[in-house]
Amino acid sequence: MRKDCLYIICTLLVGCCLSCNNQTSLTLPSSGRPYETLVVSETAYWDSIAGRSVADVLNSDISILPLRERSFRFMHITPQQFDGTMKMVRSIIMIKINSRYTKPRMVLQRNPYAAPQIVLAIEAPDEGTFVRYVNKYSFQIIKTLVQFEMNTKILSLREKHSGVVSQAIDTIFDGCSVFLPQEFHSVKVGDDFLWASTETASVSQNFVMYSYPADTKTFTIDYFVAKRDSVMKRNIPGRSKGVYLSTDVSNLRLLQLKNRTEVRGLWRMKGDYMGGPFVSQLYINPSNHRVYVVEVFVYAPDRPKGNLIRGLEASLFTLKMPVNHIKDKN
Repeated sequence: MRKDCLYIICTLLVGCCLSCNNQTSLTLPSSGRPYETLVVSETAYWDSIAGRSVADVLNSDISILPLRERSFRFMHITPQQFDGTMKMVRSIIMIKINSRYTKPRMVLQRNPYAAPQIVLAIEAPDEGTFVRYVNKYSFQIIKTLVQFEMNTKILSLREKHSGVVSQAIDTIFDGCSVFLPQEFHSVKVGDDFLWASTETASVSQNFVMYSYPADTKTFTIDYFVAKRDSVMKRNIPGRSKGVYLSTDVSNLRLLQLKNRTEVRGLWRMKGDYMGGPFVSQLYINPSNHRVYVVEVFVYAPDRPKGNLIRGLEASLFTLKMPVNHIKDKN
């Protein structure tokens, strides 16, 4: 095994985070907001290329948004300052550079000081090795931190969610369930279609679920866009004739994953100036040859959208379908 290979000393993060509800009553609650992290490092390393390499990773763009937004907000403290309330922060990165380490690696801890909490220590024998390692595994670092936030949100949704939406989904989609935040109260239904939303003066958050017969081209971009636009035109029209929610085809990403297909992109109101990001997940039921789509999208013209869409995206992972009725693609 190569010396610079990735080591993550933990069980799978998904399983770890979803078992947080088994924590003892003595565990203190963590502090901090989602998608914010604390970096613990000696000042000399933080002010050098080692610190800049970590900052560059955290400052990397969230994919497919109308404007650039960084993945994480962060703050730096020294190991001497890492005590008391600082140990309660929900997401922590520790820069550890010391000649006693024989090779670079990442060590992941779950809830060492509070819950829910993730502490990611990046170890290396020297600064140059540290920087090369961080640059090589920048995607895995972001993925680990994002997955922690997603799993934390999923656990929260399982405990508290909108009963109105859950009941409607169960009725329309034959026993399926999806957990949305409690503030989702507005529900519109159609033929094999549901649209749930919640709005404030500055933000509109939305969830849609729909179903249609599968086709040999179901999991291609062109077919997805054509089907999505037809469903949205029929069910989410604008205030004026000919205005409806559509897909911006200039920036789409389709991923074929193990048990689902994921599409990320931008939506726009055809004939209007409204728009924003969306995330869709598609599943197929081989027994009845139907596709089931769950999607979230947001409209927030005067504020960042990255954390809004990521917070809603967690709801997509709460989808449950009857075993004897719906199956994943494979």
